[in-house]
Amino acid sequence: MKFVITDHLYAVVVIGGVLMAIAAAVFMAISAHQRRKQQRGKKSRTAKLSRRRT
Repeated sequence: MKFVITDHLYAVVVIGGVLMAIAAAVFMAISAHQRRKQQRGKKSRTAKLSRRRT
């Protein structure tokens, strides 16, 4: 039983690490896209605000 438990724990740790790495990569890509969209949105918002002010 000890060997089985250790094997399961090792597999869970390895799978968890891989999933965390994939999730981190996806999160970084999504955050980069969101930052680009936010920058574009800020530019368009500032332009709209300036137009409204004028």
